[in-house]
Amino acid sequence: MESVDSENSQAVAVSGATQGQACAVVLSGGLRPSPLMQETGCATLDLSITPTQTVADIWRSRLEEVLEIDQIWIVPSGSCPKPQATSKMQLAEEPDGYRGPGGVVRDMSLKLGTGTILVVEAARYLDASFAPLMRRHTESGAMATVGMNSDGSPAGIYAISREAVALVPARGFMDLKEQWLPLIREQGRVEVVQIEGRGAMPLQTRQDFLNAAGWLACGRKATELVDSIWWSADSTGWSIAARDATVEEGAFVEYSVLQPGAVVRSGAIVARSIVCAGAVVETNARVVDRTIPSPTRALTTKGADS
Repeated sequence: MESVDSENSQAVAVSGATQGQACAVVLSGGLRPSPLMQETGCATLDLSITPTQTVADIWRSRLEEVLEIDQIWIVPSGSCPKPQATSKMQLAEEPDGYRGPGGVVRDMSLKLGTGTILVVEAARYLDASFAPLMRRHTESGAMATVGMNSDGSPAGIYAISREAVALVPARGFMDLKEQWLPLIREQGRVEVVQIEGRGAMPLQTRQDFLNAAGWLACGRKATELVDSIWWSADSTGWSIAARDATVEEGAFVEYSVLQPGAVVRSGAIVARSIVCAGAVVETNARVVDRTIPSPTRALTTKGADS
């Protein structure tokens, strides 16, 4: 899989569910931040990927298509940036030290009734509903149902039965793909379901993020990759400016995403880049293939070419 330390991801958000209903665990973080987190200095869930929606907003919308969500608990992990709490995403402590994804799902499941658990990787943009996966899981009676992209890569989406959760030990680390899924296969059936469209696009690097944003900006009608960025015949050079972002007259922005409060001054050039919240690209600066971090949240400073 393309993701960095995806096997070591920890639970970041858990949706509430009543007894017998399905619930969701969203995995994020790990032993070390992904390259995208390192460059932006913030959690992937907090990044705006459309003018009005963050990655967390997209996931919540997808979850609400198939689940009844009461609340979401955020569980920070490792050295990764903590996602911001919202009215539907509340901060909580990691259940029991560093348990790995299997251990965390098992520990959090004790709070979540008795239904199926939908486990998803946060650092992805999901281009289609996962309702067909949930339907297949329910109809087949499998212990686990795994999402797969059209190119055969893992989609980072798993429907897990409570019988499968019971296989996870109460103590110690358990990886999802290398330990938990093989154990489930030994004890029962694992189904595989292809996710429609572009599937679950990874968001581990700046390039990943721009690919997903470009796919959205082109109205999901992207036809070709130019310098590894999607474009369509009716879009000569897309860009996404989140709420409160400012592009002054005379500035040039192409194949880039501006986060809330970002400013691009007159005469500046921004191409194939991410300008983070509150960051400023000064007059006549040239930013190409870069991430300009927020001045207050940077983990790794990667500035503009002046």
